[in-house]
Amino acid sequence: MPPSESTGPRRAALAIGRPLASADFQPMQSWRGCGDGRISQKPTPKDLDDLRRCLLLIGHMPEWRPRIDEMAAASPQWNQIAHAWSDIEAAYDAEAPNYDNPAPRAAVLLSAVIARGDAIENRGAAQG
Repeated sequence: MPPSESTGPRRAALAIGRPLASADFQPMQSWRGCGDGRISQKPTPKDLDDLRRCLLLIGHMPEWRPRIDEMAAASPQWNQIAHAWSDIEAAYDAEAPNYDNPAPRAAVLLSAVIARGDAIENRGAAQG
């Protein structure tokens, strides 16, 4: 049975504004980068556009909000993002409540937490 607009991949695709790449939608895998549903080598939000898609997706599927903590296991970058999620989201909401304007503070926060995750990953690779 195909998904309705209120469930699964269709609902997620509506949230991010484009179709997902796979009919085999796996919520915590396909939305990891909050991009277009494709899994990449580093599926983390990299900029405010990615963050905006994440926030829109969670706005349409609020039952996923508590699962952000699960994303901490996905990568060192997601670990840092998950722990700072509420601060990043609050900054974006304060600067651009409709997610349609620049949000420099949110961008700085996101960049900083990703950089911390990159540093952790690089230390692990150097030790490995």
